[in-house]
Amino acid sequence: MNPQSLILVMTLSVAITACESSTPLADKSPNPAQSISMGGAIVPLVMHRDMILAQVRVNGTDANFFMVDSGSTLAVLDQSLAQKLEVTPVRTVRIRGIGGTALADLVRLDDLAIGNVNLGSPTAAVIDLSAFRKTLGWPVMGVIGYTNLQSRPFSINYRDRILTIFDRDRFEPPANAHANELRIRDGLLAVKMVV
Repeated sequence: MNPQSLILVMTLSVAITACESSTPLADKSPNPAQSISMGGAIVPLVMHRDMILAQVRVNGTDANFFMVDSGSTLAVLDQSLAQKLEVTPVRTVRIRGIGGTALADLVRLDDLAIGNVNLGSPTAAVIDLSAFRKTLGWPVMGVIGYTNLQSRPFSINYRDRILTIFDRDRFEPPANAHANELRIRDGLLAVKMVV
């Protein structure tokens, strides 16, 4: 199967829904009118070096761009943003990522919002992202992880650069969708797929 013919419409706490066909990716995504009728919020995305970026607000303050990373188990705040927001660490933990392990302060946010959707009051790890920003050449101030989106179905339309977050009570998956079991292993999402 061509990777471009696969769309993931995720309700991360329940399932990953995959739609297969030769139809282009964007044609499988609900259109904006359908999204609104299902209580959806449409969030514009920026694609930079194959990363998905969205503007967010943290504790009611514009926080610039966060990377949307469905593989991240925690929200992440840059140290400079945490200092600006004057958030207080609740404890220090060892976090693990693709680049290894590190110690990070955990903070409790009053709210985290993407578009007009409030994602609640998550715990976030505070790390220094300055080297990442410099390498990327983009003002990334944090990460939104799967735990921040897990309670809502959402779709990512790469062609049109849109994240649609649906109201879980009104969401209807595409007619040709099917559910796949989602497992969490060592804090990482895993789904059995055939490509």
